[in-house]
Amino acid sequence: MDTDLLIRRDPRSCRIRVGGFIDASIATAFGQAVERDVRVMAAGSNPIELDFDELELQDGSAVEEAINAIRQLLQQGPVVVRSAPQMLVQELSQTGLLQGGRLRLEAPREQASFSG
Repeated sequence: MDTDLLIRRDPRSCRIRVGGFIDASIATAFGQAVERDVRVMAAGSNPIELDFDELELQDGSAVEEAINAIRQLLQQGPVVVRSAPQMLVQELSQTGLLQGGRLRLEAPREQASFSG
């Protein structure tokens, strides 16, 4: 699978699109890049809008780094996450980051169902 991380600002919507296939081997670099690059791209944006439609978090390390990056971005201001993977949604709920209204989820992805 492709592990290239893509972070770009959508000029039409001002959302910041984050994409890639993230697993434990690049989770730390992913978290640092999201925090650093999004902070720069989002300067002056309120709220910071992230689109995770093209993001695949493959394991707990990747989810943990995504949460840490979001936690850091929340220090800058409110954050909206669109198309969050279900595993991330569950962990955000468990950490309490969804309480207080500073973090909002839009159109979270449905959990994949497998038929056999």
